[in-house]
Amino acid sequence: MKNNKWLNIFVGVISPIFSICGVTLFNIPVEILRVFTFLWLVYIYECFKDLYKLKKKRAKRSKKLKALSKEISELNNTDNSKKKVKEEKEKEYQNRKNYYRKLDEKHEKIKRNIIKVSILFAVFYIPRSDPIISFGQQAINVIIAPFLETEEMDKPFDLTDMESAEEKDSAKNSEDIKSPIEPEDSTEMTGTADSEGHVNRVDFTDSEKNTLVKLDLEFPDGYPGIDNEIKELYNLLFYPGEENVNEIMLSNVTAWIGSCKSNTPLDNAVTDNGESAQYFSGIEAEFSDMNIVLSDLLDIVIDGREELFESYPNGTLSWLLSNNYQTYALNYYEKTKNADSVLYFYMKSISCAQKSLNFNMDDKDKIINYIKFRFKDIGDCKILDENIRLRAYEIYNALDYALGRYYSNDAGKKTVL
Repeated sequence: MKNNKWLNIFVGVISPIFSICGVTLFNIPVEILRVFTFLWLVYIYECFKDLYKLKKKRAKRSKKLKALSKEISELNNTDNSKKKVKEEKEKEYQNRKNYYRKLDEKHEKIKRNIIKVSILFAVFYIPRSDPIISFGQQAINVIIAPFLETEEMDKPFDLTDMESAEEKDSAKNSEDIKSPIEPEDSTEMTGTADSEGHVNRVDFTDSEKNTLVKLDLEFPDGYPGIDNEIKELYNLLFYPGEENVNEIMLSNVTAWIGSCKSNTPLDNAVTDNGESAQYFSGIEAEFSDMNIVLSDLLDIVIDGREELFESYPNGTLSWLLSNNYQTYALNYYEKTKNADSVLYFYMKSISCAQKSLNFNMDDKDKIINYIKFRFKDIGDCKILDENIRLRAYEIYNALDYALGRYYSNDAGKKTVL
C-alpha cells in the first residue's frame, strides 16, 4: 500500500475536511461526487489487488513454515552433532514466523482501510439518497405516532355528497396553487352529477379555456410507452390493498411538512448540452404568446428539467415539473379523452409535487392541497376506470383528514387554508 499513499491521504484527510465544512452533505455538486466515486473505486481496486498479492505470499510462507517445522522436528530426534544446524533452522523459522505475522497485520490493516473508506463514501451519498431519507422519515413517523392525539376517524367519503363536499372545500381553500404557466387556476373541474351521484366532467370553464396552454399533441392517440410506468405510479400513489388510507396520508403529511432537504443551487446548473434552468423558463415564458404550442416544446422543457433535477436536486424544479405534467393532463383530457394518458400525466404531476415536498419549500400546506385536488380531478374524470376514481376520492378525503388532523395536533401551526 506504500504506492497508494496519495490515495490514503486523500480519503483519510481531505474528504473528512470537506465533510466537516458541510460541502458533502446534501449540497455537494454531482461532478465532485463523480470524482469521489472514481477515486473510491480506484482505491478499493488497489486494496483488493494488494489483498490478492498478500494472500499468495501468505500461502507461500505458510508452506515454508510447515516445511521448516517438520525439519526441526526431525532434527530433534538426532544426536547433538546437528545442533548447529538445528539452531539455524529454528532461527530461520522464527524470522519467517515474524514476517508471516507482519503479513497478517498488513492484511488486517488493508481490510480496515476498505471499511473506513466505504464509510466515508457512504457519508457522501446517504444524505442524497431519497429512498433512505424517506425510509428514515417513515420510521420517525411510526415512532411518534403513539404520541399523537387519537380521535375518531372521519366517516368514509360518500360520493353522493360530492357537490356539498366541493362547496365545503372551496370555502376552506380560497386559493389553490397556481401554475407559473397559467395566470388563473385551470385545474378546478366542473360538471353535473349522474344518477349515482358521481360528478361528471363535461367541459372546461371559460376561465380554463382562456388560460390553459393549448398543445398541438404529437401523439393524439395516446402518449406512447407509458403502460409500465402507469402501473408503477399507481402502486406508488394509490396504495392498492391498503385499507387505513387516513393514517397513511397522515404519516405522509407529517413527513412532508417535517422534511427540509436542502435545495441544490441552480445558478450554475446546466444539462449535458449546457442548457440552464433559466433557458427552460425562457421557453416556457413564450407559451403565453402562442395560440398553439407544439408539444415538442413542452417535452424539451420537461426533459431538461428532469435532467437538471437528476444532477441538481431542487424542490422548485420538481414543482415546475408538476405543473408541466398537469398541462399535459388537461390537454389530453380536452382533446383526446385518452384515459391512460390523462391518468398518467395526472399521476406524474402528483408524483413531482410530492418530490418537491421533500425539500425546504414555502407554503407546503398549499402544495399538499394541490396534490389533494389532483386526486379529486382524477375522481371527477368520468373517462377513467370507476375503481380508480373511487380510490382517488378516498385519497382526496384522506388528505383532507390528514391536513386537519396534523394542524389540530400542532397548536403552534396555522389552520390549513
